[in-house]
Amino acid sequence: MLRELTLTDLLEGLGYEVVRVEVAPGGLDVPVGDPVIHDRLAGTSIMAADVVLAVGVDPRGRELLDLLEAAGRAGAAAVIAKLIDGEESTAVVAAAERCNIALLRLSRDVEWGQFHALLRMVTATGGTQRDGDIPLGDLFALANAIAVRAHGPVTIEDAQSRVLAYSTGEEEIDEYRRDTILGRRVPESWVRRLQNDGVFQRIWRGEGPVRISYSTSEPGYRDRLVIAVRAGGEAVGSIWIQEGSEPLGDEHERLLCEVAPLAALHLARHLAGDLERRQEAELLKAVLAGRVPPTSLSEHITVRKGQRVAVLGLRPVSADEVESTMHLGRLSSVISLFRRSEQLQLALTWSADTLHVVVAAGDRLDAILHELADRARKSVNVPVKVAVARSTDGLGAVVPARQLVDDVLSVCDARPGTLTEFEDVLGEVLLVRWRRAAAAQPELRAGRIEVLLQSDRDRDTHYVATLRAFLDRFGDVINASADLGVHPNTFRYRLRRALDTAGIDLDDPVERLMAHLQLRLLDESDGST
Repeated sequence: MLRELTLTDLLEGLGYEVVRVEVAPGGLDVPVGDPVIHDRLAGTSIMAADVVLAVGVDPRGRELLDLLEAAGRAGAAAVIAKLIDGEESTAVVAAAERCNIALLRLSRDVEWGQFHALLRMVTATGGTQRDGDIPLGDLFALANAIAVRAHGPVTIEDAQSRVLAYSTGEEEIDEYRRDTILGRRVPESWVRRLQNDGVFQRIWRGEGPVRISYSTSEPGYRDRLVIAVRAGGEAVGSIWIQEGSEPLGDEHERLLCEVAPLAALHLARHLAGDLERRQEAELLKAVLAGRVPPTSLSEHITVRKGQRVAVLGLRPVSADEVESTMHLGRLSSVISLFRRSEQLQLALTWSADTLHVVVAAGDRLDAILHELADRARKSVNVPVKVAVARSTDGLGAVVPARQLVDDVLSVCDARPGTLTEFEDVLGEVLLVRWRRAAAAQPELRAGRIEVLLQSDRDRDTHYVATLRAFLDRFGDVINASADLGVHPNTFRYRLRRALDTAGIDLDDPVERLMAHLQLRLLDESDGST
């Protein structure tokens, strides 16, 4: 079902990260027609409701003012231009208001060719009636919705076979889908095979679903149905359904035909900010790794006077690498959508098993952090650990804050509604850092405890476990011996022999503290019990 496209729809489809409204004298509920590129040499024929692209027009010259006047006379919907802040921009805005034409500012980082293709996609799909239960641009939600109806796993890819989203349900998947999700794109070997077998030609040139079956030649492979997603006459992506709990049939083909136009709209919204998101994610990853200075983030996050900066870490609790990757992608999508809807100052990136989010805000920082954590937890079906580190030192503190967050995540629990901070798990985090230091500086674990370790290895004396149980129980021999399952007299004998063997004086508080700390450092590094 189609409806009239308006400037509001256009802005939602393009994304406020790409274009923003400078002035709209007639409001944003005006109808939108075709995109038109301004021809600087031959002149531009402008029609009512057109969206005029001021390609190559100097925002400081007379040409843009003349274009605004022409667009206003023709009843165009808007003029999109790259502007420069200052008096010239103020004059251009005033001219647009005088000519009764909406003026939209295009980000200077976006290439005109890329933007024109995106604009064509949005105008071609923006009038499609969409499902209000799926937030616009949330491809993971769309993939999950399709998977529920298809009773099988779903993947949404771009035209270069890069994975944009995938269903995160509990459907059984084959190893080929696992490899695709882990690599976030179809493996090169399979891309070549699909090309050689003419599969991509059938997908991109056809108008309907294409069945792919390699089950006879590839043990474990499950059949797929795939359909191209088109916008403005161009293929912009594809939807893949893997055979799940029931064989792929006519109802699955009808489902793909039904959801493809809807997917085009979501793809348009997703791709609108995709380039900027990728650049942001790679930059933040480099900042957190210490490869580039934190000040580089200022082009993505504006920290105003009096605002605080926080690093939020989210780690899904999953033993399966593919499942963890799926959940991280979902968390990233949910937080990106929340950022756009609330116009938040944040950046995010994820790798390995953790999503890192850098947030800048004033008095609302705590509320924003709790809302982000709550939305993230509700978006996946596994527990999620959430840790946070705050700073008043601006972006310069994000690297140590990230390290602190990772240490907290390594020891905290996935308790619902909880944002775990360093102070909550101080002892455990300090032990993590001591173990890290001890791994790099073995002398921190040397000394009298090494004597006990050597005795246990050579003569199976159990001295290390005995001394640790005694210290853990604050000298309570009865409970300490019960912990080890030995008689109290046996425990006392072993303890006395351990202290004599290593020459440890437990009456010395410093020596007692160092012995206990070194024993704690053995937990992970030596695996002692």
